This record gives sequence, structure tokens and C-alpha cells, in this order.
Amino acid sequence: AGWALLLLLAAAAGAGRLASVRVAPAPGAVAALPLPVEDAVLEGVIAEEPAAYPERGVTVLVLDARTVRTPGRAAAPVTGLVRMTVHADERRRGGLAEVVFGDRVRVPATLFAPAGPTNPGESDRRAALARRGIRVLGSCWRPDRVAVLGHNAGPAWSARLLAIRRAALGRLVARLGSPEGELLGSIVFGLHAGFAPELLDAFRMTGLMHVLVASGMNVGLLAWLCLAVLAAARVPRPVAAWATLPVLVAYMFLCGADPPILRSTLMFGLMVLARALGRPAAALNAMGAAALLMLALDPESPFDTSFQFSFAATFAVLTLAPALAARLPHVPRALTEALTCTPAAQVALLPLLASTFGQVPFLGTFANFLVTPAMGLLLAAGLLLLAAPAVAAGPLAWALRPALALLRRTVEGFAALPLASVVAPPLAPTALLSYLAWTFGGVAWIAARAAPPGVSPPRGGWPRLTGLAGAAGLCALAGRAALAPPAVPLSVTFLDIGQGMAAVIRLPSGRAVLWDAGPPFAGTSVVVPYLAHEGVGRLAAVILTHRHTDHVGGMEAVLRRVPADVVLLTGHGWGAGTGIPPAAAAVRTLLLAGRAPARLAWDGMALAGEPGVTLALLHPPRGFFRHASRAQALDENSLVLDLAAGAAHALLAGDIKAAGERRLGARVAARPPAALLQLAHHGSDHASSRAFLAAARPLDAVACAGARNRFGFPRPAIVIRVRDRGARLWITGRDGAVTASWDGGRWALARFIGRAVVGSPDGGYH
Repeated sequence: AGWALLLLLAAAAGAGRLASVRVAPAPGAVAALPLPVEDAVLEGVIAEEPAAYPERGVTVLVLDARTVRTPGRAAAPVTGLVRMTVHADERRRGGLAEVVFGDRVRVPATLFAPAGPTNPGESDRRAALARRGIRVLGSCWRPDRVAVLGHNAGPAWSARLLAIRRAALGRLVARLGSPEGELLGSIVFGLHAGFAPELLDAFRMTGLMHVLVASGMNVGLLAWLCLAVLAAARVPRPVAAWATLPVLVAYMFLCGADPPILRSTLMFGLMVLARALGRPAAALNAMGAAALLMLALDPESPFDTSFQFSFAATFAVLTLAPALAARLPHVPRALTEALTCTPAAQVALLPLLASTFGQVPFLGTFANFLVTPAMGLLLAAGLLLLAAPAVAAGPLAWALRPALALLRRTVEGFAALPLASVVAPPLAPTALLSYLAWTFGGVAWIAARAAPPGVSPPRGGWPRLTGLAGAAGLCALAGRAALAPPAVPLSVTFLDIGQGMAAVIRLPSGRAVLWDAGPPFAGTSVVVPYLAHEGVGRLAAVILTHRHTDHVGGMEAVLRRVPADVVLLTGHGWGAGTGIPPAAAAVRTLLLAGRAPARLAWDGMALAGEPGVTLALLHPPRGFFRHASRAQALDENSLVLDLAAGAAHALLAGDIKAAGERRLGARVAARPPAALLQLAHHGSDHASSRAFLAAARPLDAVACAGARNRFGFPRPAIVIRVRDRGARLWITGRDGAVTASWDGGRWALARFIGRAVVGSPDGGYH
């Protein structure tokens, strides 16, 4: 009864603590403003190290808000964190001044609340930001108007820690060069500064991202090194243990105190404390105590993916790995750990990898057997290189440089293998239950057979029977999926990727065609997760309408992670010397390197379709349009696709404007009605003329336009024209991802908002 009462009290305390972090924002908080707020001026202190993303053209600042001035009102004091995205100035009026942690800045911006997931497979960004205390986002398009009002306004201890970390990374880069210095800095401190995107993708595809994150291995090795050095100096064990604790805490803060490093520090700190008190260091008890402490600090931490990954992998290593190691008595201990810890962690993480990333490492897993055993030596060498004087650092750096280069080439080599990672959509409930039965029963059975003396193994044959039942269920589900794959209706999904264009066409065979990939952030955060969620491991074709960044910015990330049979693009504006933007230049570099076959496309070409389905290009003409403005010429030469299923047509108009619509008007009018129409150029005033809408005769029109976009797309005049035609208007920035499915008689449309699919757009235009 006493233990039951204690459990109930703990549950009640946890419920109260959770309610306290989910309360509505207090008066005076920036989140209490009537969001969104246009033309606001926010003053605040930079609370985290600024993060620059040159490939995206943005710099991200996390501001501790102090005052805000809204239109028609004087500046008022506010509190709370704001994640501010400062966009590069396209008109080159001036860039962002150099800012660092602790600077007090004034930023003109639009303030708005973060949205939940608006695409299938997309992570819940709003919840992730809320766990960091961020409930307001900001967007600044005038970096030249960002003013620095003062310095050193942040906490002094945080500034000191960041300065130490920057100095340490600078020393590693200076002694090892690039990219080896950045790689070792990531191994030691979990920093990814200066990493090339392709190298990060290689570590991700091989399941080796844990190498680049400060985690339990780092903390455990640091604790072992401290205790070993103090033992060699004949320091008493209790004193050595007490002296090790502040070292672990300092290292945690240097690494950023993220959940993996916090969990590891709590866990190993408790084990070291047990050593100081003369108690046995029980790893599972320490892990449980660390989980309880993290729950007390943040009741929402179990919803964080890093919390889930960290504790799942640690539990598997502590339970399954020793059972496996007991079956290898004649193998050296170092090799035994490499052979048992990696598969144990992978078994525990597979469902999480599938549900979170939609991909699991396959052949890339073997890279863990080669790389993971070397991490301890590299971590120790990195710490020694930081502490060594210049005279001793030279020989150590000379030895480390080829070792790090070999590590990088090994990871890149495994990532280049065709089956380095495989697509694995989230497990269905039956598959998840079968997997859990297989793993739980298998672990219990292995532990029973390898139980050391004095430990009572599980009794009876239930572990073996449970494991066999789970394995049989998995085999049956896999066989059913292979022999009778589920039918896929013909569909077009217009993704919500902000201001830009990205759509995925699914053919009845299951093949997928990608129509643009949106701005730079969209490739990694929206398009690739959506393809993984839908089980698309290879694209039948990629169609790039034109080279503008809001259409091709995310394509580099897509091509690096998802192979494509062919890439179709216009020949206009892709050549060298045409002022090609960085995002398009990166795509061109990949295509020239043979990442995917590329073909020029124009009017009259058709993609290999399927029975009853045709995909034909209607635009541009082979000779291209000539236009006085280069930007206008790129839009006017955009590709246009006609997707026909029987007598029903869907017209994807790309970014054509008035001239392109005039050229296509007669041809479109002569074809059956385009029951589904993607509005040209996101619904701008320069397209979707009344004549073209009359020729297309749409029943549903989709505008690929971002919420609160600064251009006001779709323009009010276009909204009126569409509704005058009696067509329903769908807007990705309002409705989330819009999916049109062909049911054999008509296009059925649905929108995705907050993980729910609903049937029709709302009546108002916002």
C-alpha cells in the first residue's frame, strides 16, 4: 500500500508539472501577442550561438525578447524566446551585421506562431520548439536593418562556455586542417559547424550519426580517463570520484546539454557517485534514475526523439549486448563490444528509425563495426590534442590526420553502396506488435541461455515461443507485402513547403514522379520525409520546371538521398555564365557528376506512363521564349505537364505567365477540361487570366503559396476569378498538403492539417 501510494503521488506530481509547462502564455509574454503581427520591431538578446546556412541564404537567431513595437503602438516590454530567420537580401542592399551570443539587437520582422505538421511524414516542429521554450517565430527580409544595440547582455557563464568551445574548435581546425578538424570537433563536442551537407548525409545513411553527437560513449570514456589518471596519481578512490563529477558536468555544458549528453552525464554521474559512496554501480538503476531526473526537469522529454533514441539504445546495450557477449567467451573484449553493442542498439532503434526518418541503415550498418571501435581512441586523442602544447601537438596531429581522413572515406564509401540504407515506412500496428514480440522473446531467450552463475533466468518456454511467434508474424507480413502489394491510386500531392513548388505524382504501379522540390529547406524537412513516409525509395522521374530557387532549392538534398531514373529540365538558364543561383548550381554539379541521368525537355515530349495514364509536356517550345527580363524569361519557359487519366486531365502549369498562357490557351481549350489545375506562378497577377481559366475549365484549383508569403499569393483578383468559374480553391499555405486522387470517375481532393486528412477547403480566404 505504501509503494502504491508513493507511485500515485509521483504520478500526480508529474501530471501537475506537465500541466505547468503547457499553460497558456502569461500576460506580457511575446507569445500572448495577437499573432501574426506584420511590420513588428523586436528588440532582444541573442540567447544561442547564431546559425548561418549559406546554402539556404538564411541566418537563424534565437532571441530572448525584451521589447516589441507593433504598428500603431509604442514599444512595450515582453518576455520569451523568439526564433528569428534572417533572409539574405536578394536586392543586395546590405547584409546582416556580424552578431554573436549576448548581443542586443533590433530586428524588423513579421512575428507568427509555429504551425504543426502540414505534410504527411513531417516532424512536429511546433512541439519540438515548445520543448525548447520557443513559441513564436519571426521572419526578417531586410538584414541591412538589423541593428546591434549592445554587447555582452547575455549570461556571462554561457558566453564563457561558448568562447571556450569556439576556441577549442578553432584549435582543432588549425592543427588538423579542414575537414578533419571539423570532424574531430564533432566527435569531441558534437559540433557540426563547417560540415559539408554530403558528409552529413553519408553519416546519416550509414547509421553513424551517433558518432557526431556527444553521447554516452564520450561521457563514459571521459569518466574512465579521469578515474584512471587520478588512480595513477595515487589519489584515493572516493576523492577521485568526487573530483570526476565536476569534470563531467563541465563537459556536458560545453557540449550543449542536449538530451543524449544530459542522460549520459546523469547516468555516469550517479555511477561515479556510487563509487564515491562505496556502493555498487548498477548501470540499469543509474539509467532509470537518470530518466526520472530528466522527467522531473522536463515532463515532455519522452516526446523528444533524442530522448527516445538515447534511452532505447542504452537499454539495449545494457541488456542484450551482455547476453550476446556471453556467447562469445573466446573473443577479445574490445572486439566483443564492437560485435554486440552495434546490433543490440540497431535492434532497439529500428522501429524508431522507421517512424522518425523513414529509412534504416542496411549495408551501412556494417560501417559501425569498423568505425565505432575507433571512436574511443579518437575521442581520447582529440582531448589530448586540445591539451597538448604546440611542440607535442605536431606529431599527434600528423598521426591523427590520416586516421580521420580514413574514417571519412570509409563512411562515404559505405554510403555510396546501393543498399546503404533502405526505405522503411512507419510500422503498422500488427507489424510493430510482431516486432516487439520477436525482440522481447528473443532477448529473454538469449539471456536465459547465457545467464551467468547466481542469476535466475526466465523459466519456462515462453521466451522462445514469443520470439518465434513474432518472427512468424513478421515473415507473414513481409510475404504478403511482396506478393500482394497494396493498390496505389493515381494521385498528385501538392506539398506545403512555404513559398515555392513541390508536388509528387504517384502512378498506379507505385512509381513516383517529383515535380520540383521547393526552397532549400524543403528538401530535407518536407520532400524527403514525405517520400519516405509513402515508401518511395526511388523516383521514376524528377521534373524541374525552371531553375528558380523556390522550385529547385530542395532538389540537391533529394538527389543525394533518393535515386532517380531521369531528371528532366529545360535548357534555358542552366548554362554556365547565366547568373545561376547557388541552389541551382548545386543541382547542376550533381547532374554533371552523374548523380542521375539528365535530359532536356520541351513541348511534345511524353514520359513513360502506364495503361490508362499519360504524362505529356505542353511547354516550352523547343526554341524557347525570348524576353527582355532574364527573370521573366525563366518563368515564361517553365515546363507545363498534362496528366491524363482516361478522359480526365490535371494541368500543372508551373510558373508560366501571360505569354505562356496565350500560347497554350487554344491547345488547352481543345482538350477535355483540366478538372484539376495548379495555378500558374503561385496565383500571381501575371498569370491565371480569365481567358486561360475559361480554356482550362477547372473544377478544383490549387495555389502553391506559403502562409503569410510576402507577395500576397494567391492574389485577391485570382481568387475572385477562380470562384467566378465555380471552382474550389485550395491553398497549400492554408490547407497543408493537398492530395488529388483519381477514383476512376473524378478527382477527389483532401487536405492534410495536423496529421488529419479532411475533405474540403474552408469557406473563407485568409
